[in-house]
Amino acid sequence: MNFILDYCELLCFERYCCFNFFFLLTRYCPRCKEHRQATKKLDLWKLPEILVFHLKRFSYSRYLKNKLDTFVNFPIHNLDLTKYVKSKDGESYVYNLYAISNHYGGLGGGHYTAYCKVSS
Repeated sequence: MNFILDYCELLCFERYCCFNFFFLLTRYCPRCKEHRQATKKLDLWKLPEILVFHLKRFSYSRYLKNKLDTFVNFPIHNLDLTKYVKSKDGESYVYNLYAISNHYGGLGGGHYTAYCKVSS
């Protein structure tokens, strides 16, 4: 794979876990009893042996609901998430894709199909 593909595949993951990306929120502070601007950030400290991703496939607004049709490019072999894990325990977090579930259709209905690697 070239650099551009590697970058694009992990861009959505990096937005939530890396480079100090924060969500800006307005929250009520129980200490000062006022609404304050707050931040929310996701850090990964350890990953499991089997990792399952569930991607947001629908968008909701006040008046509109849509199914997202963004193409997701995901590596089949050697997805290395080691650099995203905060604990430096020396473990390697490299994953291979074993199964995928797809939804075809819209918000009102559709079909799910699944693909799974068969062990040889």
